[in-house]
Amino acid sequence: MRARRLLWIGAGLVVARLVFRILVPSVIRPRRDIEVPELVPEKDKFPHDDFDSVLKERVDDEGLVDYAALQQDRDQFDRYIALLGEYSPQSHPGLFPSDSDKVAYWINAYNAFTIAGVLAHYPVRSVTKIRPAFAFFRAIKFIAGGRDLALDNIEHGIVRPEFREPRVHFALNCASMSCPKLPRHAFHPAKLDAELTDACKQFVAEDRNVLANPDERKLTLSMIFKWYEGDFLDWLTREKALENPVITDYMKLCARGEKLRFLKRGDYRIDYFPYDWTLNDRKIGRGRE
Repeated sequence: MRARRLLWIGAGLVVARLVFRILVPSVIRPRRDIEVPELVPEKDKFPHDDFDSVLKERVDDEGLVDYAALQQDRDQFDRYIALLGEYSPQSHPGLFPSDSDKVAYWINAYNAFTIAGVLAHYPVRSVTKIRPAFAFFRAIKFIAGGRDLALDNIEHGIVRPEFREPRVHFALNCASMSCPKLPRHAFHPAKLDAELTDACKQFVAEDRNVLANPDERKLTLSMIFKWYEGDFLDWLTREKALENPVITDYMKLCARGEKLRFLKRGDYRIDYFPYDWTLNDRKIGRGRE
């Protein structure tokens, strides 16, 4: 009886894997008809120009993407995806001499792959609607420097452990309304430090991410500060030599004006906003759900 039950369970798992592969493409590959330019290590640097142009054209000031228009006119975007597929800091380290080169590549790759993943399933109202739940981040893979990587591989396997730079959490975009706004530009190695600082300031300034309520002595935060609290506190311990830091110590580095004064008070309780996984689609718009 037990053997029969195990047999049925095994058969069920096989069927589930087959269905999963049918419903969710395991690897989203670059187009084969795109000719990728040859880049020479130590001489060339990896170009982000195509992605920069796409973001300027297809992303608005609210960080919303015109996926419908991009799906109809995507040659420039696909050229960038092909470049990512051919080169990476792992496959061609000579093209990425500094940590800024590497981090900018991986942030842009994550954001571009996220868009590519949405386009592969569009129209869809949320990446969580791609079944099974959260397969979008864990199971769908993209090509970076010839290697198959899921979005979680990039964020949790490369960016976070290798660079230990918590500001990336204000730059990586998961195609959802509660994510940091997708900027209308690619991240550039030469300006990366300033761009990450600006991303932090913008994120903290938005009440949808950090809401101070002096009357109720309440501070409501984005779940990003809860999920990645360890990254922020680790940085404060390493870089600022703070003993027993708390999450608001990091936020004070990016806050301004009344919000900064409230954070310095300290006499408040902390709560968190529910995370809105609605797609960051210009057709949907913020606040319409």
